[in-house]
Order: sequence, then structure tokens, then C-alpha cells
Amino acid sequence: MDIHALFDAATGDDTGVNLTIPDTWLQGRTAFGGLVAVVGLAAMRQQVGHDLPLRNLLIAFVGPTGTGGIRAEGTILRQGTSVTHAQAQVVTSQGDLCATLHGCFGADRPSRIRRQDHTAPAWTPPDELTELPFMEGLAPSFTQYFRYHWAEGPYPFEGRSEGAYGGWISFRGEKKETHEAHLLALMDAWPSPSLSMLNDIAPASTLTWHLEMCDTGRGFATTDEWRFKTRVDTAQHGYVGEEARLWAPDGKLAGISRQMVTVFG
Repeated sequence: MDIHALFDAATGDDTGVNLTIPDTWLQGRTAFGGLVAVVGLAAMRQQVGHDLPLRNLLIAFVGPTGTGGIRAEGTILRQGTSVTHAQAQVVTSQGDLCATLHGCFGADRPSRIRRQDHTAPAWTPPDELTELPFMEGLAPSFTQYFRYHWAEGPYPFEGRSEGAYGGWISFRGEKKETHEAHLLALMDAWPSPSLSMLNDIAPASTLTWHLEMCDTGRGFATTDEWRFKTRVDTAQHGYVGEEARLWAPDGKLAGISRQMVTVFG
């Protein structure tokens, strides 16, 4: 079930959003984090509506989703003149909390301040790079639904002194228009850059995720190529701070991501 079929499979009622998670979208005991974020955001959108752009999203992954389904319910915390704060909780089919989300949705404001000089990397085009194959049993199963072209930096488990890499990414499957949910999936689909600093295969798990949205993601096709670049900022005692950026197919910065990741190695 690719990303389009998965989005279509989500069902909503008056109070929340439900989704049954296929096994191919699991990584260990939990679902792909980008998918959990999408379901939580959908629950907030039920309350906020779709007029205000998403500006900022904070996610805490509290526990595993397990197999089966998840449900998200959203609440408006405050609705101001320009900005609406909302939150969502995602629970398992057994009612266990697995994630909390806080979203800030804001209208455009008049301002003299404007800075977005984060130039997209000038990499070799993806059609001139080798596409990474899906390696069943080694890579998370959900990666089969994305197309990856590594452009710079070491691969995971090369035992390097620093963790940083970048590459092109797009969705496999039917060509459709992208929106904000696709951006969440794209920004969480890559392995932790900290894994490049390990010599042996080891798991990693995201604790918290902070997203700054610079673009809505609309106007592009899911088969278009996006650029993603990430690096390790801090690492000690098994906890890694990571920063990443995603550029849209037109070269404009689409989002900035920060994650705190636990690494078991």
C-alpha cells in the first residue's frame, strides 16, 4: 500500500481520525514516524480547517504504535486573530498514548523582514545518480515506497567521524499533487545521519521532532524530486540532536527539521 492508498484509507468522524497501519509501514514495534505525524495533523485540521497554513509542528513520540490501528483526536487550544494553536493525541487501538502534537497555524502578516537565502544544494541531477535499491530485511519496509538518490556524504554504518549526508527523494507510485502531509513523510523518510558514525547495524528511534514549515508543498507532483540534507549537531550518552532541510523541486526551502533521536549503538 503506497502513500496515496494509505492516505485514502484514513477515516474520520466527528471527533478524530482513524488509520489501520499495514505491516509494510511498520519499523520494529511502531509505525513510520512521518505517518503518525500525518494522522495527528489530520486530526488538528479537522478542528482548525484548511485556510491557515501550518507554520510550526512539535511532536513527541511517547510510545510504540504496535500493530493494528491508531486514532488521533485534535483540540484547539487558542484561536487568535492571526494564529491558532492546536494539539492532538495519537493512541493505539488499545488506547495507549503513542504521540502528542502541538501545531501552530498562522495567517500571513505584513512585515519588512524577509530572509530565505538557504540555497538548494547544486547536486548532480538524480537521473545521473544511482537509485538506491530497497534492501528487504536491512532497510525499514516503508522505504520501498520512496525513491532515493544519494548525492553526498557517507552511507549508514560506515564508521565515519561525522554524520552528514544529502540526496534526492520522491514518492513511488501514481503521480498526484503534493500537500503538507507529503512534506511530513518526505522529511522523515531518511535514516538518521548518526548511523553513518557506526560500524555495525544498530536501530535508532526518534523521541521528539520539531518542524518549521516554510512552504505548503502544493503545486508539485509526488514524482517530482526534492532535495534533503541532514547532519548531526550533538551526540552524547545515546541521544543525538539532528538538523535537516528539505527543498522543493523549484529549489525553494520547504521545511527545517530538528529531531532528538535515541541510538542503540
